[in-house]
Amino acid sequence: MKPEDELVLFLEKNPGFFGLCKDALAMHILEKLGSGSKSIAVLKKSFPNERDRALRLALKKLVEAKAAVAVRLETMDFYAITPDCGKELLCLYKKTGGFFIAK
Repeated sequence: MKPEDELVLFLEKNPGFFGLCKDALAMHILEKLGSGSKSIAVLKKSFPNERDRALRLALKKLVEAKAAVAVRLETMDFYAITPDCGKELLCLYKKTGGFFIAK
């Protein structure tokens, strides 16, 4: 089975992820989270050309879709990829080379 077909099957089972696959910023954030949890400050430094609002909106989409989780420790927000669907989505996304994102 081709990677694109695997991704489409995954999205059929998890339709909430379809919008994420078309959101370049959300998928780039998910890639960053794939290497471990990150604070909002680290993510802001990783995406210096993105507005704070756009970054927070993409993070909100990831959390609502359950591709990532958010944890607040005192005054700092941390984000991490979910071990099940989030990691699977990221793996399939990498295999397909951003299949749904216009290049």
